[in-house]
Amino acid sequence: MSFRWFQFLIIAEIFLVQASTSPNSEALLRSAISRAYYAAFNLAQQFIADKDGVIFAPDSDVHSKIGQYFIMSSNLKRRRLGYRLRNLRKLRNRADYANNFPNLLLDAGSAVADARAIIAALSKM
Repeated sequence: MSFRWFQFLIIAEIFLVQASTSPNSEALLRSAISRAYYAAFNLAQQFIADKDGVIFAPDSDVHSKIGQYFIMSSNLKRRRLGYRLRNLRKLRNRADYANNFPNLLLDAGSAVADARAIIAALSKM
């Protein structure tokens, strides 16, 4: 049985809620962004494989390639999804690597909402 990537979004939403009462709120918010991104990214990758028959090698550049695949589409909805995924990746990189993250709470909420929107868009395509 393959992993259900949507579960990462559920975890992200839980982290977002728990952050308001936890002494580990920054770690929870950063993790919410990361899990939200990986839910959207992996479902986007799975969509491309299932719908278009395109499989990307699992190398370090696969994150750019998945976003770019959608951005280069002639379909406007796919292009919008690609830009949204690319922006979500930027937030994930900040969450995972930056020592300082101003507006973390706001960006965590946006990341979870964007991931949910990406996943919803994929299900309608």
